[in-house]
Amino acid sequence: MAGARSPWATIRSFQGPLLLALAILLVGLLVSREDYLLQGSIAISFAIAATGLGLALGLAGEYLLGQLALFAASAYVTAVLTSVHEWSFWLAAGVGTVAATVVGLAMSLVALRISKFYFALVGFFLVSLIPNIVQLFEKQTGGSAGLVIYDSINFFGTELETKGLFYLAGVALIISLLLVRNVRNSPLGTQMRRMRDSTAALSASGMQPWRARVAVYVLSSILAGVGGAVFSHLGGFLQPTQFELTFTILLFAAVLVGGSTTLLGPTLGVIILYIVPRVVINVEGYSDMVYGGIVLLAVILFPGGIEEAFQSARAWFTGQLAKRRGEEPSAVEAALDPDAVEEFVSPDRLVKEMLAMREGVDLGSSLRIQGARKRYGGVAALDFEDGDSVTVAPGKVHLLLGPNGSGKTTLLNAFCGYAPLNEGSVTFGDRDLTSRSPARIARLGISRSFQTPSLPDETTPMELLTAALAYQESLSYVHWLISDPLAWRVRRRARARAGRIAAAAGLEEVAEQPCSQLTSGQRRIVDVLLALSRPSSVVLLDEPAAGLSGRERKQLGATIEALAAAGLSFLVVEHDLELALQIADEVSVLAEGHLLTHGTPEDITQHRGVREVLIGAEA
Repeated sequence: MAGARSPWATIRSFQGPLLLALAILLVGLLVSREDYLLQGSIAISFAIAATGLGLALGLAGEYLLGQLALFAASAYVTAVLTSVHEWSFWLAAGVGTVAATVVGLAMSLVALRISKFYFALVGFFLVSLIPNIVQLFEKQTGGSAGLVIYDSINFFGTELETKGLFYLAGVALIISLLLVRNVRNSPLGTQMRRMRDSTAALSASGMQPWRARVAVYVLSSILAGVGGAVFSHLGGFLQPTQFELTFTILLFAAVLVGGSTTLLGPTLGVIILYIVPRVVINVEGYSDMVYGGIVLLAVILFPGGIEEAFQSARAWFTGQLAKRRGEEPSAVEAALDPDAVEEFVSPDRLVKEMLAMREGVDLGSSLRIQGARKRYGGVAALDFEDGDSVTVAPGKVHLLLGPNGSGKTTLLNAFCGYAPLNEGSVTFGDRDLTSRSPARIARLGISRSFQTPSLPDETTPMELLTAALAYQESLSYVHWLISDPLAWRVRRRARARAGRIAAAAGLEEVAEQPCSQLTSGQRRIVDVLLALSRPSSVVLLDEPAAGLSGRERKQLGATIEALAAAGLSFLVVEHDLELALQIADEVSVLAEGHLLTHGTPEDITQHRGVREVLIGAEA
């Protein structure tokens, strides 16, 4: 069954951090040169910060290029508290990490108000200010002359020397990777990926994008703080030149080279860009040239990063072995087979699952838009008369027809809050939705699919459905971060239901396939399932049959009819007139932003103006 997750799959998700832990242990045992161990410790501290940058950049699409500033803030706070105020390292490191998190939160307030490009520039600017900030607190930090750290780290009565510091940095990195692994594999991580690809898709799930962005900044700042705290005591000395813009480029390049969307990619990138030039081939004086050359080659040869290239090679090799053993083709290949025989799958199981999650949900409210006017500059995308309205009645399928550019998608966006009206009103029962955000509207019980499905390539249908279902449990982010028993139970329940939904929709064979490998029809089905997998009473579908096969269209129509018969409301934009008129109870026709007419399917098919508009559109 698609919902069952094998124990081996869970163990394999820990494979990378465990192998890295083994490698760190072996290096500590086999390497005796203290300068090599010191360089290794510094690289590991940078790898912790790079892992945080990878979380922000690769998972959530946030350009947190001020990561080095957070790293430096933690390093200086930790060093000042231990050297000047004689605090214990462990307490000082905690305060340093908190200081980095506070700075990260302050940066998030800026990020929520400007574009990602300008926020990246803000990050570079903040890093360039490090020497000035250090000089401003010269009495505590030593200014440009530097700060000497006399005290070593005491671990249960043992003073940590070079090898002990190397192991300390290694343990900090492994713990950081395990926490990031928890986030990546959790529904929170899946929602972050959806935010990276489309904030509109995330809002449609009911999650406020700003909450996900702040969570990303906090987690990334914590990792930068941990890395900086470890770094503070590695060389016994801190000065501003250790936090030059070059090291920001190092962190960014490490994420790109290793793979921004992978767990171990940033660590591999740091090893390649920091360790290789300093230890393996000793070209430290030409490090900038080495960075540039390696990044250029990596972008050309491995666009997704080294770890992703390795994973792709392993998948290809596994596929070749499967073909040699004569195994059956995948469900994706079968879907593309022109000679494949399509069998109609009854929607009963899927309808049962969708209705089960709506127990106790009020299905009796109408969704209505009246006098809608929406302008983009001088172009009127919607231009209703004051008395014109479109009403989606409970238990009815309302169809929107019109040629391309007539305002159908804009009307859907106005219903959901993505296109706030210049004039007019949107109501849901007795609630006014006109000025509410898309996420708040979604939480009130209105869900939707999109004209172009936005599904992160590396995620699977199971992960997307599990995330959508688990989010409805309103679990704190902390539970997902530490992956405690409560998070396990919620994810297990959500995954079991997601498996049943995927199987009932005919996606069981591709439920664990990355979305990048799905056909356009399968991607469309997943997008529709995500809209249906919320406890909503009204579902808005934008061209849900586009790209579907004949059998899939019949199943879609039968599912919509069965759900509508049970009380669910639908507003559908669809160009397949045969399917659309078959399932519709009411029809509204738009032309150039105006409401041309509305009525029953029989009325619409006999309307001369409608026929002229649609035939003209097809011609």
